[in-house]
Amino acid sequence: MKPRWIESPLISATWLVAACAVLIWIPVEAAFTRYCVNNYDLGIYGQALRQLSFANPNPWLSVREINLFNDHLDPVLFLLLPFKHINLLGAHPGRIILRFEMIVALATAGIFFWMARARAISFAMATFLAFFILFNRAGLGALTYPAHPGTWSILPLGLACWFLWQERWRAAIVAFFFCLLCKEEYPVVGIAAASALFLTGKRRPAAWFFACSTAWGILAFFIRPMILGSSGQYTGSVENAEGLAYLADPEKLMAVALWTLSWMLPLVPLWWAGFRDNGFRRAALIKAMPILAIVASLLAIRVAGGWWFSHRSVAPVTALAFASALLLPVKRAPRWLWPVASFLLVATSWQALRPSLRYWTGKDIARHCPADAARLTSLDQATDKLLAERDGKALVQGNLIPRLVDRENIHHLGATKEDPASFRWLLVEKNGLGQHWPGTAGSVSETVRQWRESPDVRVVIDDQNALLLERRRQGPAQ
Repeated sequence: MKPRWIESPLISATWLVAACAVLIWIPVEAAFTRYCVNNYDLGIYGQALRQLSFANPNPWLSVREINLFNDHLDPVLFLLLPFKHINLLGAHPGRIILRFEMIVALATAGIFFWMARARAISFAMATFLAFFILFNRAGLGALTYPAHPGTWSILPLGLACWFLWQERWRAAIVAFFFCLLCKEEYPVVGIAAASALFLTGKRRPAAWFFACSTAWGILAFFIRPMILGSSGQYTGSVENAEGLAYLADPEKLMAVALWTLSWMLPLVPLWWAGFRDNGFRRAALIKAMPILAIVASLLAIRVAGGWWFSHRSVAPVTALAFASALLLPVKRAPRWLWPVASFLLVATSWQALRPSLRYWTGKDIARHCPADAARLTSLDQATDKLLAERDGKALVQGNLIPRLVDRENIHHLGATKEDPASFRWLLVEKNGLGQHWPGTAGSVSETVRQWRESPDVRVVIDDQNALLLERRRQGPAQ
């Protein structure tokens, strides 16, 4: 007899939301509060949301030193503009996008319960896959590394897979259009899905997917650079097949292989049981070909571009979970299946959940951001001071930036390309704490030394935890 929580979608969904809140959402918000999260990407998209408007549709992001849509083409951000004014998800741009990302992840997991209600899969399988979407290694990599529209794309991606299986073509193309709004890799994905639809005789939906993806691809890869200027950093990696060179390094290849195994392993028992129940069904395989094409194209883009870690694998893993559920539904689960699959999910995710467990046991979430009350008070005072003094450019350590995106002219220490003499302010943590990436602890110390030795610099705050310096005469901005 199966446990009641596996058979009841309401109880299962309640457990899912509770687990997500306790193990992901609350600790990630705590990491934001404790200055644990780097500018990449929460600070970048926080400033993007803060400055984006219909009057300023391509704002300059000082924290990235690039205009928003010259970096990624992700106009899905326009859909978040109302949240800046209604405070439904909070008032701070960083909290808004962090909470939006968590809601998107939960909604994506909820699609599996919808599929169960439609009798496409069992409620037991829906429950496991809902937990898998949130707690697989790639999913945790994305949700604990906030925030990015590429992660938000998993909701329309999951819906597109489900609608393709149901052959609800209009709904599928609408869902896929929202994928296009999230990241510029999706035109390639849409053309792959269109090719699979064409080969399986679905000519009309194939034409829709092809036309929509081609039009968006022209916008992203040709019209955008013509109007906005250079925007090829990420697409250039794919075009130049930098990922193949990346995988040619044995150490990097091993890292990618272990990463892939960590999120794939919990699905293996489901694949075995699903194939045992269904065998090789040619009709089902043909029906699933567009979804499999989506999975294959997403993985191929990563092989070509070399983008695997943090949030970058969550889309193909999500698509693979939906493909597994629809093509290989487990109808007669052996008694050992769900305990074994759950054990593999926990075992492969354990390392990524350790910061959350440390938070709930009263320990520091990470070494670089201890929850010391004096540290937090000092950093709060320093950031408040910088928010109050809005004139002049500020050079700031990366983990302090997400809390400062309400201020313009914030630049990332270690990532800026601008003239060091053009900055009025320097704000860093002391005691070697905080995140130094993409710089180093040594480069931060050297920057502080140079500022302290300058006769034009005065100390604004210099306590045990924070250092805020002001340069009275700045050179010209570059």
